[in-house]
Amino acid sequence: MFIGFSRYLIFFTQYYLLLLIFDIKINIVDAFTSISLSYVFLFSIPGIPIADIGIRGSLALFFLGIYSENEIGIIAASSALWAINLAIPAILGSIFLIQHKKMIK
Repeated sequence: MFIGFSRYLIFFTQYYLLLLIFDIKINIVDAFTSISLSYVFLFSIPGIPIADIGIRGSLALFFLGIYSENEIGIIAASSALWAINLAIPAILGSIFLIQHKKMIK
């Protein structure tokens, strides 16, 4: 349970900081509520990883759009979080595996 909570706390902190970076004015309680609801719905909807970015953006707009009219900032924060936690590690892992396979041959 502690690991799951720690993971969520890290994701929440990243998301909240990205919202602030992209000039979304939202207090931490409203952000916590909106981000929590977004995660509940995101993990309830089955999907493929590439479509995940669109689903995340839509959910973020739905829940965070209540507190800010900066739709571009909301989508940018959601997309940046997706890139930081999924896309960049996947690309780096693929590069590592390709290099590792070349070294084995």
